[in-house]
Amino acid sequence: PNKGLFGFGYWPWCEQATGTMGGVVIDGNCVGGINLCYGQAGGPPNKTLTHEMGHNMGLYHIHRGVSEVTPCTECWEPHFCNGLDENGICPDETCDTVGDFCCDTESAAASISCTSEPVVDPCFGEGISGGDQTNHMSYGPDSCRNHFTNQQAARLHCWSCDELSAVMTDSTSGACCVPSNETCMVTSQTCCANTGGTFGGGGTTCGPDCNQNLIADGCDIASGTSDDCDGNGIPDECDPNGSCCLPSAACVDGMVEACCSLQGGIYQGENTTCTSTVACCLGPPFFRCVNVTPECCEALGGNHINSQWPSCAQTPGYFCQMQGPSQWP
Repeated sequence: PNKGLFGFGYWPWCEQATGTMGGVVIDGNCVGGINLCYGQAGGPPNKTLTHEMGHNMGLYHIHRGVSEVTPCTECWEPHFCNGLDENGICPDETCDTVGDFCCDTESAAASISCTSEPVVDPCFGEGISGGDQTNHMSYGPDSCRNHFTNQQAARLHCWSCDELSAVMTDSTSGACCVPSNETCMVTSQTCCANTGGTFGGGGTTCGPDCNQNLIADGCDIASGTSDDCDGNGIPDECDPNGSCCLPSAACVDGMVEACCSLQGGIYQGENTTCTSTVACCLGPPFFRCVNVTPECCEALGGNHINSQWPSCAQTPGYFCQMQGPSQWP
């Protein structure tokens, strides 16, 4: 077994993170309950993968600001963060700009034990505590490490959404339209909300731009700019459509067949329009003339007029009155 390197993970902001070499590499002896990292079986379940996944999703070591940076430089985490307040936060306002960038992890020196001895801050001449070696991002033994802090968890979520959303998708992921830059990405509902986007629903995709409005189809649907009655991910204006005769006797152009059916209407065929129909005399409860196809007219219980009067605008008013008591009392 390799007693030096147990595993490593690329930072999410690295180019390799979403490439073929991205993710985490772990020594096979350092995974799960069979812990052979130290050359012998036994001991607590190994937590190397947890630690490396922390790196892969944007977390630094808790001791970065003391043991991994040059002392007294801008990344040095001073002793000011030795004690957290009642909310578990470092009271120094610069704590999220130094060290591991998390205010609820104290400045600490690296240690391979469950506790570490305080060290002297070479920049300010005061003591730096041993820190929390039970944190997953410490070098503490597996038997000690058991948690991430709230701000570490928040950082995990932020970096995952910002850099890794393209590779962290499942059946609950969907199109997210971000209005600030009119972009579309496939991500989780939580990540979409974090970016101020509109979530299109699980399984939706951004797709092409069929209506050529410079906004992805998934965004048009998610924002309500376009309808998608049949749920095929294509804006209705790009699907085959025609006129629809509704139960109200209204004729509507440009409707997808599925949308027409959902409204209880009669689809009059692809590429039909309300102006390419015939005049139809409707009796109760309408008592009026409407322009629909002959099939729609019959379905509504009306009488359609011959081609001499192809539209209601050209139909003498008395004609419908002569259609008989079943239509016009």
